[in-house]
Amino acid sequence: MKQILGNHWLAHEGSLEAGKGSELEAAAKLAVQKCCRLFELACNPINGMPADETAGALLAAGMPSASYCRFFPDPSFGDPLGDDAAVKTALETFENDIRFIQDLRSGGLKVEFVTGPSCFVLGQKNQLDRTETRRRIGDYYAQVGKMINGEGITVCVEYLRPGEDEGVIGGMTEMCHLIDQISLPSIQIHGDVFHMHE
Repeated sequence: MKQILGNHWLAHEGSLEAGKGSELEAAAKLAVQKCCRLFELACNPINGMPADETAGALLAAGMPSASYCRFFPDPSFGDPLGDDAAVKTALETFENDIRFIQDLRSGGLKVEFVTGPSCFVLGQKNQLDRTETRRRIGDYYAQVGKMINGEGITVCVEYLRPGEDEGVIGGMTEMCHLIDQISLPSIQIHGDVFHMHE
């Protein structure tokens, strides 16, 4: 099994603001000291640091690689498990993410992974039964898989700790089964050690 150790930059709104590259650089330097090989960035535009400033700060810290965390905190970003219009918005959000990743790459940063809880944050709010949840997740990631084909991106879906999952998936074993059912090499699992320890 291929494993990569990364450092997680807290994905609170505004934690990455324009003009605060020195703060990101300082955090990345600590990650480098702890032997982390990539740095997880919260998604744009929830955090508004421009791609060139973000890439420059990480590279200045000696951190040449990053992953990009996508989650759906409010309806304006769409709902991967919602109706057709909500799913369309979620896919458009993901298209914007790809463009931002391309901008990070243009700044010299290596970005190969999209991480984060993705569908499951909204799965609990929709209170769908597990069978319907899995069907919608499969449909959504089939479309995402087509979108990232040829982009050199792997989506690593995080299984949230049980208190957040609330039975949407049901456990890590079920999560593995779900990824196997999706059966796309570009869709893998993100294991968050912080959540696991909790």
